[in-house]
Amino acid sequence: MRIILNEFKKIWNIKLLLVAIIIGALFYMIFMADFIEGFKRNHSSIEEAEYAMKMTRSYGAMITDKQLFEFMKKEREALISEAEGYINTFPIFSEVGIYKFKDYEDTYSKEDVTEREYEAIWTLLREKGNFVRFKLQALDVLEERYYNYPKYTLERALNSQDTPKRESVRLQEIKEKEEYRNIMDGYSLENTVSYSIYLAILTVLTVLVLVSPLIANDRSININLLQYSSNNGRRILLQQFISIIISAFMVTTLCVLIFGAIYTKNGTFVFWNNGLTSFLNFRADFFWFDLSYGQYIILYILLLYTLAIGSAALAFVVSRFSQNLIAVIMKLIPIFGIIAFTSFAVFLYTFSDKNFFYKFTGIPWLEPIACGIILLAGLTLSMYILHREKEIDVL
Repeated sequence: MRIILNEFKKIWNIKLLLVAIIIGALFYMIFMADFIEGFKRNHSSIEEAEYAMKMTRSYGAMITDKQLFEFMKKEREALISEAEGYINTFPIFSEVGIYKFKDYEDTYSKEDVTEREYEAIWTLLREKGNFVRFKLQALDVLEERYYNYPKYTLERALNSQDTPKRESVRLQEIKEKEEYRNIMDGYSLENTVSYSIYLAILTVLTVLVLVSPLIANDRSININLLQYSSNNGRRILLQQFISIIISAFMVTTLCVLIFGAIYTKNGTFVFWNNGLTSFLNFRADFFWFDLSYGQYIILYILLLYTLAIGSAALAFVVSRFSQNLIAVIMKLIPIFGIIAFTSFAVFLYTFSDKNFFYKFTGIPWLEPIACGIILLAGLTLSMYILHREKEIDVL
């Protein structure tokens, strides 16, 4: 255990940690920050998301016709009243003959408007008008999707001859169980999916940066020969492997905790118990089983651990056959590329009809198999190296 701890300290040294932190910070700012900072700037998608969150807080994971009617009536009345308050407040509206919200809508629907009418229209589409017109537009979209999904979207897919049998079976189940009543905003899910793909790539990159130098650095100055001649002998390689796997697990945990905590700022975790197959979720037509947002996150984390540990095991194998850190880096670049692409393919709407693997092969459930192959390949090759090391001549 003492030797494993010493090897563990080599991995988690200050210099490597600083490099990993810098890489993580730069990667986040370049690829991930906009999914947080820009989440609430996308009108009217953010209004739709906020109404979905509000419906969830009011009615739970699913909504009925009566509840939707009540919600729409209450929100519309409040928004029209708010809009007329702004109309009575800002002089620009009276200048162009707008005194009631109906007047505003008539002006809004005109094909040709004057410059002042255009300014009046955008007053209710900007922050000073509290984006009231965007909010009303979002309500219309939500209502339209609610009634259109079972009548048109679902029925069209069920009645289409181009729909594969396995999809028809699942769609019929969705219809019978009325899963489409789930409240799951598509914009929120799209944002989560994109963020999770980049998080997976960053996690794998951080794992490789931290664990790759361990064995290569020892071999570059032939410390491994001294280690083999000690009382501990060739067990050192197994101990290094254990340190690498534990480190990969810890790195993944830290990435999930840190970047998961950052993502909570978006507020999408209110959908935790809500099913992903929803009248609001137009990004993915359906998922292969009644999967909730919370279950989706948990499965994502499990698959991410699988990828990260598999990546660490492959880095161990590559390091064993590299005499210096430069050689390790050159060999790991294509491996990282493959795993990064796998991350994209696996986490692009996992377990849905829009997943990369299903769209490419027509076979569902390939996502965990792809992650399992990387893990199995890494562990199998590592076990072979550890067994081989006991017999190989080091001279």
